[in-house]
Amino acid sequence: MSTKLVLTERHRSFLVSDSEQFNVFNFIRLLRTQERDNEIHVDLRKLSTKSQVIVLSKFKTVLELVSSLFFERDIIFTVSHSANDDPSINRIEKEIGGESSNQEIMFELSKLPVAISNPKDPHTVKNIRGAVLLSLVQNLIALGKVDSKIDLFTEASAITLHASSSFLNNKENAELMWNVLKQWENAHDDKHNQQLNLLLYQCVQKKKDLCKSVISALDMLKTNGNHRHLIGICQKNFQLTETVFRDVNQLAVWLVDDQCSNGWKQLIENLLDGTGINLEAFSSLQDVKASIELANFDESAETPHLALVDLRLSADDAVVESYNSKDLSGFDVVDLLLKQWKGLPIMIVSASSKLWNLEKSIQRGASSYWRKSDEIDGTDSKKVISTALDIYAQFVDKFECCLSKIKYKNIFELYEILNELCDSPSFNRTSLKRSIVELNLGLTSKVTWMLWQRSDEQTLLDSLLLDTMAIFNELEHLLWDTDTGRLLLCPAKSANVGAKGKDSLVINDTLKHLDEEHELRGLALESTYEICKRIRNKLNVIHGAEANKSIKRASIENIESALLIAYVLMYKISKKAE
Repeated sequence: MSTKLVLTERHRSFLVSDSEQFNVFNFIRLLRTQERDNEIHVDLRKLSTKSQVIVLSKFKTVLELVSSLFFERDIIFTVSHSANDDPSINRIEKEIGGESSNQEIMFELSKLPVAISNPKDPHTVKNIRGAVLLSLVQNLIALGKVDSKIDLFTEASAITLHASSSFLNNKENAELMWNVLKQWENAHDDKHNQQLNLLLYQCVQKKKDLCKSVISALDMLKTNGNHRHLIGICQKNFQLTETVFRDVNQLAVWLVDDQCSNGWKQLIENLLDGTGINLEAFSSLQDVKASIELANFDESAETPHLALVDLRLSADDAVVESYNSKDLSGFDVVDLLLKQWKGLPIMIVSASSKLWNLEKSIQRGASSYWRKSDEIDGTDSKKVISTALDIYAQFVDKFECCLSKIKYKNIFELYEILNELCDSPSFNRTSLKRSIVELNLGLTSKVTWMLWQRSDEQTLLDSLLLDTMAIFNELEHLLWDTDTGRLLLCPAKSANVGAKGKDSLVINDTLKHLDEEHELRGLALESTYEICKRIRNKLNVIHGAEANKSIKRASIENIESALLIAYVLMYKISKKAE
């Protein structure tokens, strides 16, 4: 029996993605009604010459997958085309073989060599499978609802799978999705569709929440009012670098994955669609190094606010892992990124289910771990679809976790600046230097554990303000001369170190002097320090449950303000020693 499939421009959106990539798997889906035919005839002549060439250029893969999906029977496959004048047609005909005459090419599948290259590495197989599942989810989210009337094997289908079309050239994944779609036609009853629609609704809501979280992360990086005034004071009068508190209108995310050019970049971009995020892809450690070197050379170069890092980036990574195996190459990227940007949120994206990789991710300072695939086969389409939705939901949760770390970006950078100032001879062998080094380490561990444990963030903020204010205890000893009893930065004034039962005013008086010296108005140095001190004195971690009405809670802005005041004092002390 022989039937004919005539392709027209109405098929184009189903067969060709917006990026002009031909979807081989979808082409074969259109042949579903001919699945048991001995002869298949496809007519391309109603397509434009450009579209015909796009289809024919992938026909070798078409034939290989047809041979696999259509029970490896002896099938005669005929293609009619009108693109003889195109110079690429001769090359294509030679590549795929067959008998060519009068604008037709005929193939006998039993005589063609089967040459699909399928990966043997189980990690690569899972990686590819995860991409296919996520592509399915993206189509379902766009569709908004699963029902028994869904179109699966015609050009009208909303399940285009374009985001993973290159991955579906893989025989195992093509077979898995083919079986899923065939079962979907018959196996999904109303009760199960209701369950899937509940999961789908949750995924749609998560996508909306993700967009809100990105806006929130951007808002947290913006400075306004009195805080912007204080930052301006530090930049104008005390040479604070303008790379800190840089205005941001768009979040930059780095994707490091050796498969980024084969489809993962497009997939992640689709997952983040609507968020306004700028995604930049790297395929190796060397690519990341080159961009870091550029950032060190050019301060205007875009730097990441968040990074997604695959663990398997090198052919040298062990195929079969054990607990004592050499660390996967992706961990080198994690180390490199955190050495450059200590507070950078890093989300591990890996098909690995090994517990020790999760442990190493925590130890290396990553913020979350997302498994981008799962152990499934195509024998149960219901399980495949629900698993795909679950993988997507986990992506959003882990990504939002990383987004919540972005608000600490300026705090990490200010601590690094204080750490660098400690190299000044003024702070050699001082308890201040040791204190800042310890606080720097504490900042990293506290924020990291808060993210992994999903613990109370307000408790963390209170703790960080308390740690930061402890810097002033060490600074105070450096701000006055014990021999003369005078302020270091204002020798004309005696140091008020505080009588018994009274607070020292050494820091207040020094800041007041700097306000006057630089003619600072409004909420300036001394008044900002007083605000931070009052909040510190009323923190819940100090007073517990006592007098709840008078308890204060710390904010990101409070911590940043305290660090800016500490920076000004350390900067002036170091300049005094020059």
